[in-house]
Amino acid sequence: MAYTIGKLNHLSYNRSAGYHRRQRVLVSHILEHAYGNVGDFFYVIGARIEREEKHLWRMTRHGVTAACNRILVWLQRLWAILCTGLFSLVRDLSNPFVKLAGSIGGLFLILKEMKGLPGRMVRARVSSFFRYGWAKNKYVVERFLSYVLPVVCCALCVLTIRTVMSLNYAIRVSYNGQQIGFVTDESVYDSAVDIIDSRLVDVGEEKWTPSATLTMAVVSPSDLSTQDVLANRLLSASGTEIVEAPGLYVGGQFYGATTAGDLLQEDLDAVIEPYIEYASTLGDDVTVKFIRDVTLVPGVYPASSVESFDDLDELVNSTEAQDIYYNAKRGESTAEIATQNGITLEQLVALNPEQILKDTIEENTKLLVAENQSVITVKTTRTQVRTERIAYKNVVTRDSRFNVGYYWFASSGQDGEKTITTEIVYENGVEVSRSVVSEEITKEPVNQEIVIGTNGAGGGSGVGTGSFIWPTGPGGGISRGFGNGHGGMDIWNSYNTPIYAADSGVVIVSQDTTVGYGRYVIIDHQNGIATLYGHMNQRLVEVGEVVAKGQLIGLMGSTGYSTGSHLHFEVRIGGGYNGRVDPAPWLYG
Repeated sequence: MAYTIGKLNHLSYNRSAGYHRRQRVLVSHILEHAYGNVGDFFYVIGARIEREEKHLWRMTRHGVTAACNRILVWLQRLWAILCTGLFSLVRDLSNPFVKLAGSIGGLFLILKEMKGLPGRMVRARVSSFFRYGWAKNKYVVERFLSYVLPVVCCALCVLTIRTVMSLNYAIRVSYNGQQIGFVTDESVYDSAVDIIDSRLVDVGEEKWTPSATLTMAVVSPSDLSTQDVLANRLLSASGTEIVEAPGLYVGGQFYGATTAGDLLQEDLDAVIEPYIEYASTLGDDVTVKFIRDVTLVPGVYPASSVESFDDLDELVNSTEAQDIYYNAKRGESTAEIATQNGITLEQLVALNPEQILKDTIEENTKLLVAENQSVITVKTTRTQVRTERIAYKNVVTRDSRFNVGYYWFASSGQDGEKTITTEIVYENGVEVSRSVVSEEITKEPVNQEIVIGTNGAGGGSGVGTGSFIWPTGPGGGISRGFGNGHGGMDIWNSYNTPIYAADSGVVIVSQDTTVGYGRYVIIDHQNGIATLYGHMNQRLVEVGEVVAKGQLIGLMGSTGYSTGSHLHFEVRIGGGYNGRVDPAPWLYG
């Protein structure tokens, strides 16, 4: 049995090996066949693509060539047409001159041949020559004119348009049949009428209404009149009693004319001259001018508008403060009114809240332009540039590795600088405003870093021992004691001298002010006693913090009402302001 089983096993093994060999052969045949078919497939695809690519390139080349040939043919035809046309144009334009030159040559030849013959025969021959020549060559002249005449017509048209456009059209102003002048448009005439109206003072609502005639005319620019000149001519032609004199205008408002114009100008110069002299001592950044435009306008004025010199002199030199009003003219904008009176448009609106101020307001609208101010006011504007210190800040780092009372300046601080530009405005020598125009930091401050020890701070109840230590570092001394209205002790020393808690306690006040104590701290020692530390440069504790005796709480400075670096130290019994007592016994025992 054992032999049989072993033989069967051997036969089974041989069959199994043959079976697997046949499978491998079959699989290899299948793979070879598949690889061959796939290779053939990709070969066919590649060959097909290559063939199509070559076919497409050939068709594209043929198409581009055909298109270029077609374009070339069109260009050749166009060139032929242009050359033919150009040749025809040159021939038609030059033929008359060529024919004329030939005719002149023929005429001289005929005259030479007929020299010595009777004049009648010569005239007949010449006449026959011209008749024949004209009949034979008139088409040449016609063609020449067909080119030249349109060009000449276009040139004449352009010349005519330019001539018409260059003409200076204006409005002729006539009064009672007399030519007064020429203006560019009717608004200049209206302005001239407004100027005449403004020269009429103390006439109420009466307006001057001239019966002038306006017609169109063509004039040279030098013949045009300004509104002031036209106003003078209209007044002269109106028959109104007039006086040739300068008129005083302040802020665009007419105050009267005077025959003593030179004296009035001296008065105006005398008003502003002292301010100009004083401004010259202040530097270059100072301007002096009248707040409202003050001008003397020469011209002709109605005799009723002439004021005595004494009245105008009193107006110029008067310092009486009053409200100044302005009567708006026709077509005048609020911006123009504000500029003439030395104020901004916003200020004009603020002064006249009851008026509906638009870009252009109604004629004769009464506007308030200044309050509590003299009519003639000198404005001095000074631009002041100063450099100001920017105090550096102390950056505090609390470190529990060190005991309370330890401190170390890890890095020193440096103050910065800034340039402040201030504009100061004076009216008649009195300062009325001061505003900062700009601030520019020229040097950034560098913070000072301070490390303080906290080991042992806040670990207890914050109840004081009842005995105090000296609250500042070594050096310095007492600059002012207690009494005579002074509720504490002033201990002077250098800036940033350390300030220590005189006894253990709880911080109940820690704040910055610009008055009084400046930057200050109050510690409640929870035994009925409190201490205050004022004028600090830097506070290093906050409200609610429990501090130990000798703990660093701030740095000495000169903030608030202070004239130098010092610590204002107070001892308060009961904790209140009224409980302040002399600190000396507490510090010296």
